[in-house]
Amino acid sequence: MSSIHSSPAPQAADVWKRKYQALEASTTLAQSKSKSLGATQRSLGRGLRRMVAMFHTVRDLVGESDCRAENEASGEDATYTDEDDRLLRAYEELGKQMPVLKKLLDQQTDPELLDSFYRNLRKGSDMARGDDAGNLKLAVVVWVDEIFGPSQPPLKPTSKDECGLENDNTGRLLCPGEYKWDDA
Repeated sequence: MSSIHSSPAPQAADVWKRKYQALEASTTLAQSKSKSLGATQRSLGRGLRRMVAMFHTVRDLVGESDCRAENEASGEDATYTDEDDRLLRAYEELGKQMPVLKKLLDQQTDPELLDSFYRNLRKGSDMARGDDAGNLKLAVVVWVDEIFGPSQPPLKPTSKDECGLENDNTGRLLCPGEYKWDDA
């Protein structure tokens, strides 16, 4: 009986290893590009709420612009609300403040890529809002201590504990106008 080896020749195995490594490298590169693209899109979104529209998403702005363009192309005489006009002005401001972003929006045609783009922009603007709120906490503690002096219990800029009505200074600020905090 002769023994039959089912393993490929050493040269063929080397070829398959190289192909596997090349495929793995290209997959890793594609994933890193995708991650860096998402990070870039999120960083573009960080300034949106401050510079363009505080309460609306880019999807809302683009939707209003597209609606206006369709109405103009069809020759319809549409009436627009003040809210619609605000959205269009915000879209135009987006083009002025962030021309790179507007260019990217104009180039996107694939709905899935566009949806991912909108999601990344929204995440970026939400992250910026969270950073602002975190910085605001420290500023408010400093401000309250400067105006009213040290409070009992002391306010901590990193914690929400012992704030509100439990604290003399923040309780005074939260007390309704018809009541006097010092009379309590």
